[in-house]
Amino acid sequence: MPEEISEAIALTEGEKIFEKYLQLHKITWKKDQLFGVKRPDYLVQTSNGEILCEVKDFAEGNLDKSVMKGVLSAMLPFLSAFTEDYAKRLKQELARLDNVEGSVAGAWNPFPRLQEMVAEAGKQLRPAKGKLPCIVVVYNPGYMPHDLDLILCHALEKNRLFTPKQNTTVSALAVLESMPNIIQSNDLSDETSPILRLYLNSYGVIPLSPKALLAESIKSKSNC
Repeated sequence: MPEEISEAIALTEGEKIFEKYLQLHKITWKKDQLFGVKRPDYLVQTSNGEILCEVKDFAEGNLDKSVMKGVLSAMLPFLSAFTEDYAKRLKQELARLDNVEGSVAGAWNPFPRLQEMVAEAGKQLRPAKGKLPCIVVVYNPGYMPHDLDLILCHALEKNRLFTPKQNTTVSALAVLESMPNIIQSNDLSDETSPILRLYLNSYGVIPLSPKALLAESIKSKSNC
């Protein structure tokens, strides 16, 4: 449970899911204004020491809606043959996306927006540079593609996300997910437990322990 919570600023959806993740893993944190950062960050206490986390939401834009509409439309005939429940859930989600004109076939690349989010968070975290390991936590509510892991691994290998002179304040990028059940699993319950995937920065001023935050998967430039 948090030792301190600032109630002056409403939580974003990503912050709510991040707090749920921390609670599920019995990880304690403080949420307060730290190092002069304008918006309160999360000071997370782990067995490997304190970590400063900045949470960003990957918002659902028109392109995201269009991509998801195309994906679900393609899934509907296949899944309808197996279960009426799946078909019902898919149709409900398609109805929500019905105001989107057209659909997008094939893959799309969310990397430019992720780059911007990491750069923005890195600036916010800069006062903590050299003092604490810092993680940029990006909440993906299900609008980024399933090959996101491949996209980020490629970025790590090619030094497109982190370099010796770029984003060195950031020790790692974390992708926080709580995917809709109709996409993630056969579980048709109302909720799924959030999961966290870590992408380590080999050039971070302060290295992050691979065991930090009990992430489901951990990738770095050397093991992608």
